[in-house]
Amino acid sequence: MNLKILKEKSVGLLKSKLEEDWKRYLDQADPLIDDSGWVESRVEVGDVPALEASVESDADNAAKVYAWLQQLSPVEAADERLWLAMTLDNFRCYTVQRWNPDSVKTVKSRFFYSGTGLETAVRNAVSRLWWFGYLTCDDESADPFELTRILLSNQDIQSAFTERSIGRYRPLLREVLRYIGANQEKIETLGTGKFVQAFAKEIRLRSGVVVVDVLSQGDLSALVNDAGRVVQIRMALSRG
Repeated sequence: MNLKILKEKSVGLLKSKLEEDWKRYLDQADPLIDDSGWVESRVEVGDVPALEASVESDADNAAKVYAWLQQLSPVEAADERLWLAMTLDNFRCYTVQRWNPDSVKTVKSRFFYSGTGLETAVRNAVSRLWWFGYLTCDDESADPFELTRILLSNQDIQSAFTERSIGRYRPLLREVLRYIGANQEKIETLGTGKFVQAFAKEIRLRSGVVVVDVLSQGDLSALVNDAGRVVQIRMALSRG
């Protein structure tokens, strides 16, 4: 079947009436937009995956949504008509149960896709799952979504590396996640939240003096490993 998306006019109408209509989004029986407000895209998809509405299921859900829509390009995956359609139609029950929207602000954040950049992409209830998959899926690995699970294992990791510049360059993000996965026990001993903040800062500093886009995977790995080693030493020394 072909994926349905909203017409541009429909998106504008929903936005204009959001302040007065936000509670209607919680009622799955309320269509909000009639059939004339939708259009079929050229994207062909299989059966809609079933998602579990829990934090613990985010990684599995990301794998499902990305596999279902893997044919999308990043440009297509930045289309607000697509993701608003997803939260209103295929994944409305999931969106409501996962995020329990209780204000117009939450509905706007989790149903709509307004803005540009990665910070916008990881807010919408469904687009965030696709983008997490896109950023971390490694088809050459025996476990393609291993890095997805590492990214979503901790809120500090997710925030530090997808809501900032590091997440915009997939090879760098993947090396960062590999390092965290390989050093998980040491990082937990130091305190995951504090380590991740310091690690992200160190990566950003080093990325500011080299053009990471032209580095080989080996050089990226060396940059990340050295940054992690330095942060671990600093934190260990500060603890006495």
